[in-house]
Amino acid sequence: MNEMEKLDDILERLFALKIGATVIDSEGMGCMLVEHNREIPIFAGLRKLIEGGRPLNKTIVSVIRDRDKLEEARQIIDEELGKIDKPGKGFLFVVPVVECYGFNLEKNEVSHECEELSY
Repeated sequence: MNEMEKLDDILERLFALKIGATVIDSEGMGCMLVEHNREIPIFAGLRKLIEGGRPLNKTIVSVIRDRDKLEEARQIIDEELGKIDKPGKGFLFVVPVVECYGFNLEKNEVSHECEELSY
């Protein structure tokens, strides 16, 4: 996501649902190629947009076991960012997590029902 002014609101709403998350600084491939002076026609217009400063992006990663909470988290993202499917908003994906460790699980317990939400 690149709307930093929305980050705190999103995190507060996730926290209210008892959903934890990790926030990672990130940068898209197009920006990296432009920054390294790669001449790729599709990114030519991007150079003018980012000259004078690098765009700041954040990636929020969360492991959510409950399908209902996963849907609530997706709705929060849509509400805060104004529909994730619009250009320039970012993207959201859900992947299964085969095993989870360190998420307040009992000693030697492995959760095979975790879902990861990344946006």
